Amino acid sequence: MNVISKPKITVVTAVYNKEKLIHKCVESVLNQSFTDFEYILVDDQSPDNCPEICEDYAKKDSRIKVIHRENGGHALAVNSGILQGIGDYYFIVDADDYLSDKNCFSEMIEIAEENDCDIVLSDFLGVWNNKNKPKKLIFDGIEVMEYLIKEDIYHPTTRSRLWKKTILNKNNLFKNLICDDEEWTPKAFYRAKKVCILPKPIYFRTTPEDSVTQIATEKNYFKKAFDKGFTTGVLINFFEKTSISTLQKRVLYKRFISLYLSSLHIYANIITNNQLKSELFVVLDENKHILKYSKFYDSSRHHLIAWIMRYFGLKGALLFFKVFIR
Repeated sequence: MNVISKPKITVVTAVYNKEKLIHKCVESVLNQSFTDFEYILVDDQSPDNCPEICEDYAKKDSRIKVIHRENGGHALAVNSGILQGIGDYYFIVDADDYLSDKNCFSEMIEIAEENDCDIVLSDFLGVWNNKNKPKKLIFDGIEVMEYLIKEDIYHPTTRSRLWKKTILNKNNLFKNLICDDEEWTPKAFYRAKKVCILPKPIYFRTTPEDSVTQIATEKNYFKKAFDKGFTTGVLINFFEKTSISTLQKRVLYKRFISLYLSSLHIYANIITNNQLKSELFVVLDENKHILKYSKFYDSSRHHLIAWIMRYFGLKGALLFFKVFIR
């Protein structure tokens, strides 16, 4: 196969400790009917046989490029692939996931180029049905977030989506957070002038027990809570400076505040280590002002939490979570 000098799509997969799953992932990409892509496999100093597996694939297919880097986490590994890519569009696949449709790239590129889309979404988790299926297939970025959140099918994932390179350039790279896409994706949607939808599932997601997001240790719970508390503040500070309407904020902020409330729950009911509690309290305290937007909820419980925070402070809200919300 000839080397492609300027591919249409750059596909990026960060690889770490996935030797049992990486074959299915890579094969699902290589078997696409659309072939005008480069595939960047980023070995994040994986301790298993993944580095050798990646190199073997590169020897067999000239579209594959392997990057070996010092271990720094999933987000930074994806960043390495993005920075090395030269495609007009980008598609990110996790090493433990795979594409379930061989026409995924061809259909997405056709939609993107016919409509000059910045982002093409697919049905990530197979949750669209006749009741919540979108009534139109072209939105602006904030519109599509509103639709997904209202239908309770919003997921901040960067996977299963085709991103125009200009959106990646405008939106900067990922931060090294467990929930890196919670902050990145809403900002990308905001910057997108046009988002198109491919209303079919094309991406199969797996959740291995050894995934950092699945391991139920106190340290991982702390990391999730810390990142979510921090991210909520960043998102609301960002959108407060935009010109989106109050009605749009009402929808988006309910989603963002849910991240902060999740952090309160983890602090009150899961974290027991005093050092971790102290560090988490700092980030929660720095962002407690965002609970004033609980007024956007229709729930009396959320209004009560905001009232408690206003008159009894963060410690009062945490006590409420410990006693009444488990």
